[in-house]
Amino acid sequence: MTATSRSSFVRHLKSEVAVGAIIGDGAWPGELRRELFALLAGVFTQARSRLAAFAYIGALLAEPGDRRSCWQLAEPAGHATPRRMQALLAEHRWDWTAALAALQRFIVGQLAMRKQSWRSMRPLS
Repeated sequence: MTATSRSSFVRHLKSEVAVGAIIGDGAWPGELRRELFALLAGVFTQARSRLAAFAYIGALLAEPGDRRSCWQLAEPAGHATPRRMQALLAEHRWDWTAALAALQRFIVGQLAMRKQSWRSMRPLS
């Protein structure tokens, strides 16, 4: 799979459906957060990059929506300005392909767990 086809996959992925299936009513439970952050921690070698990435992800998941600017993400992340978010995206060194792979593993794993729990809740006929 090429970088272009990967980015196309991500762009066309029904992310709201996947996120909704994983986190349900909009709550972002601590255990899910810890699991995702543990998967992503190795992607960011510097602590400042890791902290900015975790704040970025938390802000993205705080409210539904397709597109948001760094200004819009800074506030729910607790930042006075968008500078940290902008630096993460434009200046910090990190491997986006590793981050994408970790995120995909997380989503697929969570959806598989939800599917198993839904199956176990169905009445047997």
